[in-house]
Amino acid sequence: MNNKIEKTYGNVKVIERADYTWGVTDLLGNIIVPFGKYGWIDGFDHGLARVKSFSGTSRIPLDSEHGAFGSPERPKWGIINEAGEEVIPLEYDNIWNFLGKNRENTRLEKDGEKYTFTFGSREIEEPFKYDDGRIDDYDFMDDEPGWGSYDKYGGYNGYDDFTIDSAFEGDPDATWNID
Repeated sequence: MNNKIEKTYGNVKVIERADYTWGVTDLLGNIIVPFGKYGWIDGFDHGLARVKSFSGTSRIPLDSEHGAFGSPERPKWGIINEAGEEVIPLEYDNIWNFLGKNRENTRLEKDGEKYTFTFGSREIEEPFKYDDGRIDDYDFMDDEPGWGSYDKYGGYNGYDDFTIDSAFEGDPDATWNID
């Protein structure tokens, strides 16, 4: 079967086949995560990748041997390691993208609650909550690359740090006359 997408991350490849099934193999082609186990697999960063279950509209089997299809509910998110093991179970409503973000943690969301997952310690922590129930997201935002050097939370003239560094050679004042 032909592959639509095939990307290498260290010693593993994330592959989407022409039949829209996702899987992970090692560099020799040995299957680590069977094709069709997840509805989608992100790339690996910190040895981890986000995975998503099938949505209710998907007709691609979760388990092709038994013919089980995605649930009618919204897809759930989890995180796997390069051995294909679920480090974070497939039960979260959202997991923020961390691929290529140069982060040490990511945000998990489940049933309206927010958590921080730290890659090195593999720990899930609840963010600090004030007495009035507000969540302190600033510590999480401080780690977010792209919005730190030129204007902490809004970019500079609408451009994030990466764009200023790459397109404007690190000179935020060069953004003033762009239409």
